[in-house]
Amino acid sequence: MFVLRRAFASKSFKRLRLTLLSTDHCPLCRHFKEQLEDYLNTHAEVSGSIILEEKNINSDAQLFEEYRYDVPVLLKEDEIVLMHRFNRVSLERALKLREDC
Repeated sequence: MFVLRRAFASKSFKRLRLTLLSTDHCPLCRHFKEQLEDYLNTHAEVSGSIILEEKNINSDAQLFEEYRYDVPVLLKEDEIVLMHRFNRVSLERALKLREDC
Protein backbone atom coordinates (compact mmCIF):
# COMPACT_ATOMS: atom_id res chain seq x y z
CA MET A 1 0.00 0.00 0.00
CA PHE A 2 1.32 3.44 -0.86
CA VAL A 3 0.45 6.81 0.52
CA LEU A 4 0.04 9.79 -1.79
CA ARG A 5 1.66 12.94 -0.52
CA ARG A 6 -0.21 16.23 -0.55
CA ALA A 7 2.32 17.64 -2.99
CA PHE A 8 -0.35 19.43 -4.97
CA ALA A 9 -2.41 20.79 -2.08
CA SER A 10 -1.14 24.36 -2.23
CA LYS A 11 -3.35 26.76 -4.17
CA SER A 12 -0.26 28.60 -5.38
CA PHE A 13 1.20 25.41 -6.85
CA LYS A 14 2.07 25.67 -10.52
CA ARG A 15 0.38 23.00 -12.59
CA LEU A 16 2.73 20.31 -13.81
CA ARG A 17 2.93 19.79 -17.57
CA LEU A 18 3.36 16.22 -18.80
CA THR A 19 3.85 15.48 -22.49
CA LEU A 20 3.01 12.12 -24.03
CA LEU A 21 4.95 11.43 -27.23
CA SER A 22 3.29 8.89 -29.50
CA THR A 23 2.36 8.02 -33.07
CA ASP A 24 -0.96 7.31 -34.77
CA HIS A 25 -0.40 3.64 -35.57
CA CYS A 26 1.08 2.42 -32.31
CA PRO A 27 -0.92 -0.07 -30.22
CA LEU A 28 1.56 0.32 -27.36
CA CYS A 29 0.98 4.09 -27.43
CA ARG A 30 -2.81 3.66 -27.29
CA HIS A 31 -2.52 1.22 -24.40
CA PHE A 32 -0.12 3.53 -22.54
CA LYS A 33 -2.46 6.49 -23.02
CA GLU A 34 -5.46 4.49 -21.78
CA GLN A 35 -3.58 3.40 -18.65
CA LEU A 36 -2.34 6.93 -17.96
CA GLU A 37 -5.83 8.39 -18.39
CA ASP A 38 -7.31 5.68 -16.15
CA TYR A 39 -4.72 6.51 -13.50
CA LEU A 40 -5.45 10.24 -13.68
CA ASN A 41 -9.21 9.64 -13.61
CA THR A 42 -8.94 7.54 -10.44
CA HIS A 43 -6.48 9.87 -8.66
CA ALA A 44 -8.27 13.22 -8.58
CA GLU A 45 -5.76 14.63 -6.09
CA VAL A 46 -3.11 14.31 -8.81
CA SER A 47 -5.04 14.88 -12.02
CA GLY A 48 -6.25 18.35 -11.04
CA SER A 49 -2.66 19.56 -10.91
CA ILE A 50 -1.48 18.05 -14.18
CA ILE A 51 -1.76 19.35 -17.70
CA LEU A 52 -1.39 16.42 -20.10
CA GLU A 53 -0.38 17.25 -23.65
CA GLU A 54 -0.07 14.64 -26.39
CA LYS A 55 2.33 15.14 -29.30
CA ASN A 56 2.51 13.03 -32.42
CA ILE A 57 6.20 12.67 -33.25
CA ASN A 58 5.37 12.28 -36.95
CA SER A 59 4.50 15.99 -37.09
CA ASP A 60 7.85 17.14 -35.67
CA ALA A 61 11.07 16.11 -37.44
CA GLN A 62 13.27 16.64 -34.38
CA LEU A 63 11.00 14.60 -32.10
CA PHE A 64 10.75 11.90 -34.76
CA GLU A 65 14.54 11.59 -35.03
CA GLU A 66 14.96 11.47 -31.27
CA TYR A 67 12.09 9.15 -30.30
CA ARG A 68 11.06 7.15 -33.38
CA TYR A 69 12.16 3.86 -31.83
CA ASP A 70 11.04 4.65 -28.30
CA VAL A 71 7.38 5.73 -28.29
CA PRO A 72 5.42 6.01 -26.15
CA VAL A 73 7.40 8.40 -23.98
CA LEU A 74 6.08 10.49 -21.10
CA LEU A 75 8.05 13.67 -20.43
CA LYS A 76 8.00 15.98 -17.43
CA GLU A 77 9.52 19.30 -18.46
CA ASP A 78 11.59 17.61 -21.20
CA GLU A 79 12.82 14.88 -18.83
CA ILE A 80 11.82 11.27 -19.54
CA VAL A 81 9.50 9.93 -16.85
CA LEU A 82 8.29 6.74 -18.53
CA MET A 83 9.14 4.99 -21.77
CA HIS A 84 7.45 2.13 -23.66
CA ARG A 85 5.19 0.86 -20.85
CA PHE A 86 3.07 2.59 -18.23
CA ASN A 87 4.24 1.96 -14.68
CA ARG A 88 2.26 3.50 -11.82
CA VAL A 89 5.08 3.24 -9.27
CA SER A 90 7.63 4.87 -11.59
CA LEU A 91 5.16 7.64 -12.41
CA GLU A 92 4.50 8.35 -8.74
CA ARG A 93 8.21 8.40 -7.97
CA ALA A 94 8.86 10.82 -10.81
CA LEU A 95 6.05 13.07 -9.60
CA LYS A 96 7.30 12.66 -6.01
CA LEU A 97 3.97 11.28 -4.79
CA ARG A 98 5.27 8.20 -3.02
CA GLU A 99 6.45 8.08 0.56
CA ASP A 100 9.16 5.54 -0.35
CA CYS A 101 11.05 7.71 -2.83
